[in-house]
Parts: sequence; C-alpha cells; structure tokens
Amino acid sequence: MKAIRLIFILFTMISVKSAYCQHNPTDNFINEYLQACKADSYKAFMSANKGLEILAARVGNYHERALNNFNKAIELDTMYCDAYFLAGSMYRILGKPEKAIELARKSNEINENPSACVTIGNAYILLEQSDTAIDAFDKAISLEPGAIDGYYGKAQGLYHLEKFSDAISTLEDGNRNVDNVIPYNKPKIEVLLGKVYFKINDPRAMATLSGSKGKLANDPEGSYFLGKLYLDKDSKKKAEKYIMQAKGLGYEIEPDVLKMLQSN
Repeated sequence: MKAIRLIFILFTMISVKSAYCQHNPTDNFINEYLQACKADSYKAFMSANKGLEILAARVGNYHERALNNFNKAIELDTMYCDAYFLAGSMYRILGKPEKAIELARKSNEINENPSACVTIGNAYILLEQSDTAIDAFDKAISLEPGAIDGYYGKAQGLYHLEKFSDAISTLEDGNRNVDNVIPYNKPKIEVLLGKVYFKINDPRAMATLSGSKGKLANDPEGSYFLGKLYLDKDSKKKAEKYIMQAKGLGYEIEPDVLKMLQSN
C-alpha cells in the first residue's frame, strides 16, 4: 500500500504540472488545477493513476491492463499529455513501437517533455533506427539533464552503431550530471558499460558484467559475453552457465564455442 500511495502522490505532482501546461499559464496555478479536477481531466487522472497502481502490483497481464487505463484516460481528456506517453511506453513494451512513437509525439505536441522523448527513442531502438533514436534521447537530455534515461538510451544507440568511445563518454556524462540514479537503473547501466568494454577488449569487462549478474538474466548478449570471458579464463563451469543462459534467451551461439564447452 505504501508503494501505491507514493505512486499516487508522484503522479499527482505530474498531473499538477500537466494541468498548468494545458491551461492559461498566466492564471493562478492552484485555481487552474482545481478547474482541471472539476472537469473530465480529473476522471482521466484517476484512470491513469489506476494504470500506475496496476503496474506497481505487477500481477497477471499488467502491461495490457495498465494500457487500457491509460487509453481510457486519453478518451476522457484528449489533452492529457502524461496519459499519451504512458500509453506509448506500454505499446513499446508490448512490441508495438510505431504506436508508441505516435502517442509519445502527441504528448510532445501538447507539452514537450523528456518522458515522451525517451519513449520515442526507445521505440526507435526497437525499430533498429539508432540515429533517429539518438536524436530523441538528445532532446530528452536537453529538457532534463539531471535524469539518467536520456543518457542511457543515447549510449544504447551509440553501442548499436558501434561508436563505443562515444557510448562510454555518454554514460560518463550521465554519471556527472545525475545526482541520484535509482537502484533499478544501475544494473542495466553496468551491463551496457560491460558490453562496451567487451567490444573494445577492455579488461574491465569481466568485473563490470560479473557485478551485474541479476540483470543478465534478461540480457542474452551480456550473458554470452560474460560466458566468453569465463571461457577465456578456463572457467568452463561458469562459462557454460552464462553461455547456455544466453542460448535459452534466444542468442545464437557459434558452433566453435559449443565445442569448446563440450571438450574435456
């Protein structure tokens, strides 16, 4: 319950900002928010908040159920910019990047915001359009330089373009400019950095990837890289664990690597 209450409070703060942006900014802030609450947009807020509660509970097909609530919020208030990027984020997670981009762009049309830019960037990463993704992440960074998502997304795009030095520089910029990186984000940043180190044969790759083992459970490439590093160190038991984990996640393993695992 505490987590849900916290989300309710946080989303209230976001909604206050949206109400301010969606109405005449010369009017009194509180009066404008109260006007929004009396109108359909308050019902939209409650629908979107329900979607966030569903995401926090993480029960059943929670992405689809949350999306239904975000879409309902849009129906209730077509100028509710937060609902558009929240719905867009769900479409991206559900493998519909084109729809994600459409809704996040609508959010930006109403009120340009870093969350919508990050959603657009992540969707273009899925579409393997890294250059366009980087543009969106750059916009997110310019709007909110104190948030890590833009830096991480941009570094991902640079990694896919094999611009490894630039990817490292971007992550370093994020570490300098972001005061507090929430614990959830730290492992995925470490995994990305470890994969970059692997690509450039940096000896820090082993320590960086092995320090993020929990996150590797969902990263077949990172798992494979760590397995290869263990194989190079003649630690076949550990190598087999991570290489087979990568294979189970759909990563294609070279026949020569499988033979090395099977040899005495």
